[in-house]
Amino acid sequence: MEEDYYKILGIEKSASKEDIKKAYRRLAMQYHPDRNKEDPDATEKFKQISKAYSVLSDDKKRGDYDAFGSTKFRQQYSEEDIFRGSNIEDILRDLGFGSFGSSIFDDFFSFRDRFYTPKGRDFYSNIYTSLEEAARGISKVFSFYITEGSVKKVRRLNVKIPKGIKSGNTLRLEGEGERIDKWLPGDLYIKVYINQHPIFERKGDDLYMKKNIKFSQAVLGGKIDVRTLEGKILHTKVPPGTQDGKKLRVKGYGMPELNSDQRGDLYVELHIDIPALNNYEKSKLEELAKELRGKI
Repeated sequence: MEEDYYKILGIEKSASKEDIKKAYRRLAMQYHPDRNKEDPDATEKFKQISKAYSVLSDDKKRGDYDAFGSTKFRQQYSEEDIFRGSNIEDILRDLGFGSFGSSIFDDFFSFRDRFYTPKGRDFYSNIYTSLEEAARGISKVFSFYITEGSVKKVRRLNVKIPKGIKSGNTLRLEGEGERIDKWLPGDLYIKVYINQHPIFERKGDDLYMKKNIKFSQAVLGGKIDVRTLEGKILHTKVPPGTQDGKKLRVKGYGMPELNSDQRGDLYVELHIDIPALNNYEKSKLEELAKELRGKI
């Protein structure tokens, strides 16, 4: 089930860090268990707002949450990861509620004994994929250079790229970072870049392409064949009197939205081919232009 952390805190997606902090302070005062000892629902609400704040107050976590949604986010981040680095304890102390050491937090932060367990370094790498692979989603083996101690090794890992991913999005492979005995393993963060496509240009979830049409098709209208990213041929109608540069919208043939069954649209920008005419053809066109009183 999707969790809307913005809604939980009662803020807009455009909220600043200061807005997020103010919202959390206000709700913490309202739902903190010390102020609601007879209301078990308040404790659960307090857990929700604390988790939402821990995610949205951190630029990296917030970016991943915005990109992947709460379901995918929770697959990549454990409870421990979510609260690691959070300044909740400082805020609650400032509000007069003590610290994590109090019994109030024993259940909520059951991971606290592991919270400061040493952790191996996180590794960072890049991978490149095609627009077609980003559209359908793939599971693919990539090779990464990983430094273990003083030794540089090649590690081959299966990476699942979700359909609809955008260039610059980051994937997290838990436990694939530095590994040190008795330490928590680090993680591997992979930034995905999508190679430039020879035909399609992506803008958000929409795709744009250019298509040349004949002069007669522009004037009289007709149908043209448009090849989609998946290779499907669509017979698309060109209206009579089409001007150079006009864009036709083909609904639902753009990129899939991340974590959604919805798709963007395909826009076909039309450009008119002006043919090279011989003398006979030119004379006929001149006669037609006179008949049409200079319209062509």
